[in-house]
Amino acid sequence: MKKFLISAVVALVALASANAQVAPGMKYKDLKGMYDTKEYVQQAIDPYRVGWTKFFTFFTPGLGQIMMGEVGRGFIFVGADAICISVVRDSWDGLKPYLVVDENGTVTGFTDRDAAKKHLTGVLVGLAGTLTTSIWACIDAGKIAKVKNMYYQDMYGRQASVNVGLEPYFSFAPTAATPSGSSLTPAAGMSLKVSF
Repeated sequence: MKKFLISAVVALVALASANAQVAPGMKYKDLKGMYDTKEYVQQAIDPYRVGWTKFFTFFTPGLGQIMMGEVGRGFIFVGADAICISVVRDSWDGLKPYLVVDENGTVTGFTDRDAAKKHLTGVLVGLAGTLTTSIWACIDAGKIAKVKNMYYQDMYGRQASVNVGLEPYFSFAPTAATPSGSSLTPAAGMSLKVSF
């Protein structure tokens, strides 16, 4: 229950502080058919870091989706994880009365083997469900980050790449040689490029 509450609080804080970098109204479901994640190449202007998004989403399923504006999708993962954790907790609570523990705290057997087997199966299924949800959420968050980054690169890449940390600037480059008859002679001078 504590993990669920912590996940819910983190998700709500992330939702409240999320600064959507992608154009309003453009959701993953609208963009996923336009981009192939296998062609994704990370760039400095990307609003989402795929690796970090996957990392945090693995430990808190749904967090990455919520941070990227996919709130409904994120809460589906949060809910699935909460259900799996609830199954683990309830099954463990059901298993405790059937455990035979020695004076050192080591489990030596069960008072009712069939009932214990049922609850132990619940614990294992819940743990498997939690792990599966974490991995699935991690993969999903990575795909969303890549697709939204590709969209951002297409929409804002050209102007953003010029303006990243570079307000108005000057650049100088030597001019190319010009043909004069049959030989090339260098031309004197420089070219100036000014961008605002």
